[in-house]
Amino acid sequence: MNASEGMMDLSELWRRIKGQVYPVILRSEIEEYPYHGVGTAFIVEHREQLFCISAQHVLDNQSVKADSFTIMVRDAGYSIVFDLEAVFKPEYDPHFDLLIRRIASFQREFLSENGVYWMGTEFSIDPIHHEKVGIFYVFGYSEDHREYDYAEKRITADISLLVAKLTAAAMDNMVTLQIVNEMTASLRGFSGSPVVAVIDGDWMFAGMLTLAVEATGIMNFIPAYRIVEYLEDLHERVSTGDLPDHR
Repeated sequence: MNASEGMMDLSELWRRIKGQVYPVILRSEIEEYPYHGVGTAFIVEHREQLFCISAQHVLDNQSVKADSFTIMVRDAGYSIVFDLEAVFKPEYDPHFDLLIRRIASFQREFLSENGVYWMGTEFSIDPIHHEKVGIFYVFGYSEDHREYDYAEKRITADISLLVAKLTAAAMDNMVTLQIVNEMTASLRGFSGSPVVAVIDGDWMFAGMLTLAVEATGIMNFIPAYRIVEYLEDLHERVSTGDLPDHR
């Protein structure tokens, strides 16, 4: 899904969204309950590499480390393999609330063949253009719409859509939205969701949701340009040897 494709058939759009946005799954060492957790993650491409993005507090609030984190290609029953992770400031202010994991490159063809999609960071929208956006869309996985059937070894999760409009900024370095559609599920689980802006029929990457208040429908997200800066920082740290490259 990128800006050059414009509007598309609704069923095709949802197929691509579901191929890009995933429920966070946390591994457990308990054999009877191998998976648990709530939260959302999504895939982007930057400098011809794929990255999985989520909110660091998704892990912190559930008292797990990054190596417990995964997403699964559900139709193939495949857990994606990561080869690099970055947390930029564990004692984060909200705009540092990012977990970035690089997807090992050997999987790229397999993932594409199995319905996985990603949005290129070159299709990010700058905040100076936010005023031009009539509606923002947030795609995520509420805790209300996911279940773990341990007896059948099955994980089910339904993606939900939040529709929102720009409102006065409530936090420094963040963008604030007001939900305008009816919320049919708890907002818990939406942390880490991608925020998409549509301008003249083009779908643009706007950022990642990190904080929301269910009582008011107010949501805050990290703008896309900042996420791209972090990806560039990660690229530089790998290039200079500050981070080992396990490819």
